[in-house]
Amino acid sequence: MALYKERDFLKFGIELSFIRSDAIQYHQFAEPFVPSLSIIDVLMFCPLDEIRKFLKQYQLLKFSDSKILHFESHEEMIDDRQYGLGYL
Repeated sequence: MALYKERDFLKFGIELSFIRSDAIQYHQFAEPFVPSLSIIDVLMFCPLDEIRKFLKQYQLLKFSDSKILHFESHEEMIDDRQYGLGYL
């Protein structure tokens, strides 16, 4: 049983997609690097320009029930105002 069914969203005009972040690496207190921590860890250790770069590194996954239809790489720039990130 799939957690999300595309048809349940499509009947309301919603296209169901998920974000898969690309692997990133940055300096942390300890070695070795610990991946997949929260955005709070990134905010603590990274300068603003690096955080902005990381926010643009993801793939958009489109699902159809339990199957991935295709991947889309994010190539366009993020408009900070669109996402409420103007303070960054």
